[in-house]
Amino acid sequence: MTLEMRYREKREEGKIYGIISACRECNISEERILKILQEKEGLSEESAIVYLEEAEETIKRMNEYTAFMDKLCKIISDLKKINASDDTIIVKIQDEFHFTNDDAKFYYEYAMKKKGLYWKTR
Repeated sequence: MTLEMRYREKREEGKIYGIISACRECNISEERILKILQEKEGLSEESAIVYLEEAEETIKRMNEYTAFMDKLCKIISDLKKINASDDTIIVKIQDEFHFTNDDAKFYYEYAMKKKGLYWKTR
């Protein structure tokens, strides 16, 4: 499986978990969600059931990741506004998230590459 195929698969999984999350927020029954996944997303009953069973934990992890990225991007944005150097931002990320220097650099560079997807200023 190529990296592009894996990316497409993960994006599709995210879409399915997003549908489940939205349906649950609207108090739609599990049976109706199952039908939606089968009819609208073309999943087999077995696959739809697996997604429903795994949804709670996966949605929780997705929400944690989103909260992490929001916080990371806010830190970067706030420091960029005061013209902090990249090294200063990396040190702040290390302190805030208890990362090693290499991890802080990685997430800083990751956030800068994903700026269009995750960058939020509040």
